[in-house]
Order: sequence, then structure tokens, then C-alpha cells
Amino acid sequence: MIDEYITLRIMFEMFKDALAFIAAVVGLGCWAYYKFWRGKRK
Repeated sequence: MIDEYITLRIMFEMFKDALAFIAAVVGLGCWAYYKFWRGKRK
């Protein structure tokens, strides 16, 4: 029971970190694309 809880917690932490990393990459990509597109339109 304790081992399962620890494993679940570790998996949740890893998933949370991965989700934050993906969100940061997507946000940065969208910002760079928007800035590049605006600059190109000018």
C-alpha cells in the first residue's frame, strides 16, 4: 500500500513536470511564431 502510494506520487510529480515543460515549450513557440509573423508582415 505504501509502495503503491509512493510510486503514484512519483508518477504524478513526473507527469506534472512534463506537463509544465510542454506548456512552456508551446508557449514559447507560439510567442516566437507570433513575433516572427508580426515582424514579417511589417
